[in-house]
Amino acid sequence: MKQSSQLDQLTEVLNRRGVLNFFSRYQQQDKYSKIYSLLLFDVDHFKQINDQYGHSDGDRVLQQLAKNLKSMIRNQDGFGRWGGEEFILLCPGTNLEQALKVAEKIRLMISEHNFELEPSKQVTVSIGISINKLSTPIEVAIERADKNLYAAKANGRNRVHYEVEKH
Repeated sequence: MKQSSQLDQLTEVLNRRGVLNFFSRYQQQDKYSKIYSLLLFDVDHFKQINDQYGHSDGDRVLQQLAKNLKSMIRNQDGFGRWGGEEFILLCPGTNLEQALKVAEKIRLMISEHNFELEPSKQVTVSIGISINKLSTPIEVAIERADKNLYAAKANGRNRVHYEVEKH
């Protein structure tokens, strides 16, 4: 059982502290691989959902999104609410090709889900990906994924973005 200080009360997934602890344990164990992918995503135009439908419906969207995602991720993955309408998924041993498949599966699942908003509204997410060595600090991985998340939003939202890091 996860400690309540590491769980987000609304969505019942890891909170920021829980995700950081998950990463720390993963780095110490190193039992999956020498790489990990990090997916950072948030709900497109979430403020409009809250403004049009109310905060309780906005909360319900976040709860349903988290529940659906929990059902589709692997046991070894770390999934949490990073803040507001932003979520994070850390996938040990996952290369770029695999991460892109996971991200696209998430994007499609959310865009096709009926969140029961009246009048009907499609909910979408934008996703940024970073592929990292085990030695890459989580802050660096998040910064890369965040940059790609903003590129996905700038390119029209409801999409996945990954850009190779230039050294």
